[in-house]
Amino acid sequence: PSRCHELHRARPAAPRGRAALGRSARAWGNDCVARLRIGHWASAEASCLEGLTIATEAKTKGALLYNLGRIAEAQGAQAQALEHYRSSLAARPDDRTVKRRLAKLERAVARAAADPRTP
Repeated sequence: PSRCHELHRARPAAPRGRAALGRSARAWGNDCVARLRIGHWASAEASCLEGLTIATEAKTKGALLYNLGRIAEAQGAQAQALEHYRSSLAARPDDRTVKRRLAKLERAVARAAADPRTP
């Protein structure tokens, strides 16, 4: 692994309580994305949720919700991912990335539901 990858892996869990004071919703979102990229789902989710508690702009809320959808999807929680993507789209109705990701997941869920081999 690269040095950058090692540094990301060594990052502590997302700060909480007093350590979280003063961070912007966007900073929490950036932290969420960094953790998402290296597969640290729990701390990525924690960062996104912290950001949502203080986000005031629809664009920021939408981005945080989209990333929560990506985290859920990566963990196989399709229903939760769909919910997050739809909420993200409600906050940012013109976002093409969210529209594409939502449509792709909806198609995958529909195919799985139509497949008789799916439990």
